This record gives sequence, C-alpha cells and structure tokens, in this order.
Amino acid sequence: MSGVLDDTGKPRPAAEVEPELAGRPEASVRRVVAARRWARSHAVALAGLPLLAATLFALYLHQAMTQPLNADGSSNALQAWDMLHGNLLLSRWSLTDVSFYLTELPEYLLVEALHGLDGDVVAISAAITYTLLVLLACVLARGRAVGVEAFVRVLIVIVVMIAPTAGPGTIVVLSSPDHLGTAVPLVLLYLVYERLPQRWYRLPLLFLLLAWAGISDSTALLVGGGGIALLCALRLWRGAGERRPQIAEFCAVLLAVITGVEVPRLIHQLGGYLMRPPSLAFTGADQMATSLWEAIGFYLRLFAADFFGMPLIGANPAGGNLTPAETLITLLHLSGAALVTVALVKSARRLTRDGDPIVRLLTIGLLLNLVAFVFSTEIEGGAREIAVVLPLGAALAGRVLGSRIAADRRLIATLGALAVVFSGVLMYHASRPSAPADASGAEIWLKAHGYTYGLGGYWNANNITVASGGAVQVRPLNTEPQGIVQYVWDSNSTWYDPEKHYADFIVFGLGAGSSVYARPQQAIAQFGRPLRTVQLPGEEIMIWNKNLLAELPRG
Repeated sequence: MSGVLDDTGKPRPAAEVEPELAGRPEASVRRVVAARRWARSHAVALAGLPLLAATLFALYLHQAMTQPLNADGSSNALQAWDMLHGNLLLSRWSLTDVSFYLTELPEYLLVEALHGLDGDVVAISAAITYTLLVLLACVLARGRAVGVEAFVRVLIVIVVMIAPTAGPGTIVVLSSPDHLGTAVPLVLLYLVYERLPQRWYRLPLLFLLLAWAGISDSTALLVGGGGIALLCALRLWRGAGERRPQIAEFCAVLLAVITGVEVPRLIHQLGGYLMRPPSLAFTGADQMATSLWEAIGFYLRLFAADFFGMPLIGANPAGGNLTPAETLITLLHLSGAALVTVALVKSARRLTRDGDPIVRLLTIGLLLNLVAFVFSTEIEGGAREIAVVLPLGAALAGRVLGSRIAADRRLIATLGALAVVFSGVLMYHASRPSAPADASGAEIWLKAHGYTYGLGGYWNANNITVASGGAVQVRPLNTEPQGIVQYVWDSNSTWYDPEKHYADFIVFGLGAGSSVYARPQQAIAQFGRPLRTVQLPGEEIMIWNKNLLAELPRG
C-alpha cells in the first residue's frame, strides 16, 4: 500500500514508514499515511489555489469597477440590506420576474455584513461570483481526467473565460445579477451528478440544488431540470440502463421544478415578496432573420468576441475609443467561441449515443437555453439571458475537445499562448480607472446640500441610495397614463408611505433611456412648479416645499 518495499520486495508496514505512528492500529496508520501522501502530492495545488483565487478576484474586482453602478444591481443590494436587517422574506417588496432570492442575495448579504452598504457591493459580489465560476468550470471540465488531458481541459476553460471583454461584456458577467450566478448551483448540480453516482443521498442533493437555483431563477429549471429530465426520457426510450433509478431521477427533477415554481408563491402568501411572472412569446416569422443575427452578436459577446462594428483601420467609424488593437484582441477571442461551438455541435450529433452523461446534460441544457433565446422574446433581454452558456459551454468544450487537443503539442502550445495573451488582457482591463456610479453628480449635490429623501426615475434612484450608503435615499418613479406613479418593480411599498417619509425632490435623468420613467414637464403638471431647479450634467433636480408622496399614486 505504501509503495515502500522491504528487502524481500514486499510492502513494508505503514508504521515502519511513519515511525511516529507506531502503536496505533494498522488500518488507522494506513489512513494517516495515505492522507499525508495525498497532501504532499497535492501541495502545489493546495497552496496555489487560494493564491490563484485571490488574484483572479482582485483582477475581476478592478475590472468590475470600470463600469458604473446602476439601478439594477443597486436594487438587489437594497434587498439584501433589508434581509440583513431582519426582513428575511422581503415583506412589502415587489420584484421582477427573477428574484435571485437564494443565489445572489445571500452573497450580497454576506458582503454587506462585512463591508457595509456602498457602491462597491455590486462589484465585489460580481467578482466573487465570476471567480467561483472560473474555478468551478475548471473542476467540471477536468472531470476524472488526469495528466496532460486534465491540464488541457483546464486550459480550454481558461482560454474561454479568463478575460471578459471591457464595456458591454463586463456589464453582462461582472455587474448586476443577470442569470450568470445561476450557473454556480448548476455546476454544483453536475458535479454531484458525476461524483456521487451510487450514493443514497444523491437524489436529495440533486433535488435541493435544482430547487435552490429554481426558486431564484427559472433559467435553472430550464437548463438543469430540462437537461436531466430529457436525458432520463432519452435513456428510458432507448432502454439504456435500469429503469427505476432513471424514473426516480425524473421524479426528483419534477418535484424540484414544482418547488421552484410554488415556493415564491408560498413566500408571498406568508407575507413575503411578490415576484412578477415571466412574460414570453414566440418571435414573429417576420422578425426571425433579425433575431438570429442579434442572437449571434449576443452569443459572441459572452465570449468577448463580438467584433460587429469594430474598426479595422483608423478611428472607430461608430465613435467611441475602440482601436484596431482591441479589434485584434476581440478576433483572438473568437477562438473561445469556436471551441465552445465546435464542442456543442460534436456533442449534439452524438446525443443519442451512450457516453459521458455530463457532456449530454450540458449539451441538452445549453441547447434548451439557446433555442428558447433565439425563438422567443427572451432575446430582448440581451446576452444576459444566455449568460450560463459561458461557464457551462467552457466546461463542455474542455470535456469534449480535451483528449483530441492533448494529443497534439502544437494545439497545446497554441492554447497556452492564448491563455498568456488573455491573462495580459485581463490585467489591462483591470488597470483601467474606476467609473463613478450612475447619477453620481446628483448624489454628491444632494448630500452636500442636506437633502436626504426624494424621488427619481428608475435609473436615478436606487443607485443614488446605494452609492451614498443610504445617506441620500431616492425612490424610483414610473410613468403611467395617469401620470407619474410609484415604481412597482424592485421597490418596497413602505418607501412611498407619506406618514413615514418626507420626499421633497425629484431627480430626472436627461438621457433618452431615463426620460421614459419621469419627465420634468410631467412633474410640474402633477405637483406644481418647484421651489428650485438645479441643472447638473446629465441630470436635473427639482425641489418642492411639500411632501410629494402625499400626491403620488401607486403604479
């Protein structure tokens, strides 16, 4: 067992190999010796992994800070802040069609418990999530491979994931919770599926992981639940394997789906948050060509490879600060998109054959997500709606293409060179200056002049509250046919109670995207002429000498 032989060529007793363990039972000694040897053989990994995680986190945190804090992430930060202060069910909160209740919100809560409430909370949480996903995708991609193939599988994940693009790509993967964090429980689900095939507690764990993710985001039910259910159905149809375990798996998934749908309703009945039901429709036939090209662009954006509209020579014709050098980096990122696409096509062609169950689960789940994205109004949400494709696709590429690439030194060298280049790109992105929060000018002015409670269009409200650490609280407004009203998404109804709060100002965004929520002319018509108007770059603040909440109808 020990690998140390005596003079006769037989293994020496473990106690002789480790003299300090003499006198203990041989079985106990063998376990200790095996554990010590495992620790020595994995010493580099055990020491290097925390350092790698810390380095990646620091780089992703700095890249996340290059994008301004916006209202979406701020809304989630305020929900977690409310939970931290005792409102665990988010009573009186009205959420969107995705709650993130058991995924990102607990993460935000822990960050706020240690760090407090400010504009860095969203960036810190996003960096934690993405760091976790890079490491978990490496573990899932490696599977049970060893040696060169294991190294290549991990290298593929690094090439695909390590360097998210600046700008729009950073917003998708290193900003507000937008489905990407749902990939964390999904990867854990696949690891349990692979590592615990014969354990009695495997089914309960699968149920708990899928329900955990599904309660927070229905994407998990589609990708994870749909993948397992369809794989079970495929096996039963082909008569592969024993029927009883597959039926049990199918039932566990069905129960998890029901739980994911019903628990938010139960929480609301118990006085907790109200979650809006998703609203989806099939894409019209006349829109399919446009939707397909949009989907390709969003797909490439996930992999930092969206080259559409980028400059080839000279200045960017579309304006902005993009350069041909950044175009070259983007084109290099096509390698990551190509790896995932080739792996998905290869695995889809072999889907009906017996093979690696994790590859089949990943393939089915990714195809479900992509088909739903292309053929429905889900595409209106942009690349964030298929964000789980990035880590799950990277893991799939590692498992499907790892053995083929491991047999070719030239391909390994190419992947290694790309990994080095993209590591440099990540460091470059992380070195860019941090961006101020949206509406930071209004926040600074209000704080300096002693205004603490007011209203604003959605993109000029919760972000001010979070960026100021709650010193200036701005509650979101919306426009309805009856005029300016309370905003009923990502808001708490107690914010608008005139007996609890006194709101005497409104912050208006002057951009096209902000004006749909509230416009100065509407406010004057509804509340009368303000006592004072303050013009700031990109914003306008109107101040009244009365409590606007008393005249603000519910949306």
